[in-house]
Amino acid sequence: MTEECACTNPTGTKGETLTFTRASAATCTKGNVTSGIDNGDLVSCAADQPRVMRGGDGSGAKGLMVEVARTNVVLRSQEMDNASWGNTGTPPTIRVDHGIAPDGTQTAEAIQFHAVGGGGESGKYQSGLGVVGTGTCSMYLKGAPPAGGGPATSGSIDLATGAAASPCTTCTYTADSWTRCVLSGTVSTYIFLGNESAGACAGGARTEQNVYVWGVQCEAGTYVSAYIPTTNATATRAIETASFTVGPKSTSPSTSLRASWVSPGVQSASGTAESGPVCIQQDATNNIRSRILSQTAPNMRPSCAVVTTGQTATLTYGSNVSMPAGLHQWACSWNQATTTKSLFFNNVSASNATQTAATAFTWDTLKLQGDCPDTFFGATVSRPNGVVSDVCLDTSLTRCTQTQ
Repeated sequence: MTEECACTNPTGTKGETLTFTRASAATCTKGNVTSGIDNGDLVSCAADQPRVMRGGDGSGAKGLMVEVARTNVVLRSQEMDNASWGNTGTPPTIRVDHGIAPDGTQTAEAIQFHAVGGGGESGKYQSGLGVVGTGTCSMYLKGAPPAGGGPATSGSIDLATGAAASPCTTCTYTADSWTRCVLSGTVSTYIFLGNESAGACAGGARTEQNVYVWGVQCEAGTYVSAYIPTTNATATRAIETASFTVGPKSTSPSTSLRASWVSPGVQSASGTAESGPVCIQQDATNNIRSRILSQTAPNMRPSCAVVTTGQTATLTYGSNVSMPAGLHQWACSWNQATTTKSLFFNNVSASNATQTAATAFTWDTLKLQGDCPDTFFGATVSRPNGVVSDVCLDTSLTRCTQTQ
């Protein structure tokens, strides 16, 4: 696997070449994506350049980030002094481009949010955002030295996505590294950040906070995606597609398949149906295909499935699974001649798994999650963002089910 955030194509262990497309630049993060972020850890990869990273809390193995399209609707995401941002309560004091940002540029604004009493505010806001309903807002924070002198310290400010400060979360930060604070919920076309002693974040009097703020983002969806910088207009990161040609074409009735996936958010036992880390197709018409996925709502059951014309073979974990954000692994195998089957999820054998009729199929293309069609099995499912690694596809029934 290539170096983290090198923006170069990884190759398979047998020299398989990755085909990768994305019609825009995208942000790659070294290490942890939400805390312990150092100056320069964020790297912009140009259009059609893949991102190799760890994702999640940074503890998983390096893999390929594959994301769906997302739009940041916050204007001037790094320019808190711009007229796109209004003030609430006691206007904060801003030192423009005072500090080094997570991308290594000197673009971090040092903001002094003033002390407030009960019911008071000292904050920045934007209204008229283009996300109504379920959305996710985020920002990068780091302690800044006070304007009057002295060292940077840790602290906290509030992040709210409604004019009535609801929903709201209190974001803690440290002086020695960046933290990405994330709030998912109902976005009422509004974002507030700063000291809030009223509304949903009411906590009584708030002390003065000196903090670097950078990379503010609001996007439609239930979990945060990679940072998308904006200036005077919203900006969109294009969808990514990734695939390996895994020839010569196999016609073996035996197949095993494995993939690891760093989930960007909690997958609940009653969540929305989501396609999983990988899928396989025989040809452009998708006449024969397979995928590993989280099963359809209301039951989230990890499964492997194979579809041929007029026939579907599905191996499904026998119980609902709630998956926390982080690293998960699927491994499965099937044999058309003997209907032998196995399914492992996070190294646990699904002894209670059920399977429809097994089927033989040929395959020549392995696709990673962003390239699996929404209607891959005739029903629309959402495509998750996430890091894919440890992908294995083999005619051996056991090679890919030997979990790593």
